[in-house]
Amino acid sequence: MATHYTDGYGDMSDDDRLALFLQLGDIVAGDKGFGFSTRDTVTGRDLYARWHEVLAWWMAHVDAPVPPADNLRVRQIFVADNLEFRLGVAIGAVVAQRWTEESTDPFATPTLDTWKTVSDLPWFAFWAKEQLRWGTLEPFVAFALSQGIARSRDDAANLKAQFIEWIERQPDMAAEGEELIDPRNFLKCSRSRPPAVPAQPAGRIVDADLSGTDGNLGRYAVIPLRKKAVFDGLILLVTSLRRHRNGRAC
Repeated sequence: MATHYTDGYGDMSDDDRLALFLQLGDIVAGDKGFGFSTRDTVTGRDLYARWHEVLAWWMAHVDAPVPPADNLRVRQIFVADNLEFRLGVAIGAVVAQRWTEESTDPFATPTLDTWKTVSDLPWFAFWAKEQLRWGTLEPFVAFALSQGIARSRDDAANLKAQFIEWIERQPDMAAEGEELIDPRNFLKCSRSRPPAVPAQPAGRIVDADLSGTDGNLGRYAVIPLRKKAVFDGLILLVTSLRRHRNGRAC
């Protein structure tokens, strides 16, 4: 099996990881047929000129400058059109072509157990497109988000330590290199975790004035709204209030 520079992606610093994505972006950005594209506006041209900065921000690099709030929407559009779509599709196409070229059966469906051996590619090639989708330099974060194990990038990053602890306990694994980003290891680790016990929401009693009903139902679902440090009960009836013939709400 050939040795690739990205075989060491699991051990790379975030600076080196970002540099790798920037190199891939440089290949695609200026392509005349499938390169990055923006609207011909001042903002669009500015984003194109600073796409390296946009990529660093999207991939959650610690030193990436935070854009002003009024610039987020146009950045998200740029990310969706150029980083997730154009760059992601280009990477996916190259990986798919490699599988077709190396597989003895071009119609065979890749599996986690055959993908790396047949394609002769590092696991980074497996994760790169997914990382662009979720906006992270860390494959474990992309995995945790895609599996619904975590609800945010920060939550997923906090779980990485648990994965490291798990892999260090495995007699046939080492917490380095490809082992750190092998999706099979991610799956084994996640399946070894005890099922989460949903927390019971804490109840609280708040005095409220009823509007539009006499309270005959006894229980209503409400969304509390904080306004000037006072909770107003916004009543959302789970079932529509039906009025009896005598006009009383029920």
